[in-house]
Amino acid sequence: MRRFLPFLLFWAAACGPGENEQQRLVAEAREHFTPPADGKVTEKQLIAYVAASRRARGSDADSGASELDAARRSGMNGEEYLWVRQKVLDAILEIEQADARRRNVETYRRSIEALRKVLAASTDPATREVVARQIADLQREAADSERAARQAPAGVEAANEAVVRKHWSEVAPAARRGT
Repeated sequence: MRRFLPFLLFWAAACGPGENEQQRLVAEAREHFTPPADGKVTEKQLIAYVAASRRARGSDADSGASELDAARRSGMNGEEYLWVRQKVLDAILEIEQADARRRNVETYRRSIEALRKVLAASTDPATREVVARQIADLQREAADSERAARQAPAGVEAANEAVVRKHWSEVAPAARRGT
């Protein structure tokens, strides 16, 4: 048997990858995705992305399956999955930045109100001058933040954000765990 072992190893190496490996290589070679010209994520793509993300961190996570493997097993093109993931992350970033800007405006308003109470209670001219300047500075900053908070994304970003918001409860956890 020992005489045949080198021959068997040589023969196995010469035969190349197994049938399953060949099928995988052919499938990967055929896999190509061209993003849509308008750059918009469809609801179907978003749902497939969420399913693939869930699959990657579900029962397959123990076997070390990657997100791309999970996407392929879910019937989604790997390149398409990565493109959708990036668009989802961009939309999540914009949504969270908009929420942060709104919270900042509320914080400015509360701070201005508190400073107005200090100004009303103060009798020291120097303190009143400093507090009045602080109020004016905060009002300018609040106005800038308010303008930024009112600026809604346009075009593609708005469309992608709308799709992500529609499925927020499913998308946000999938995207956060996928990073």
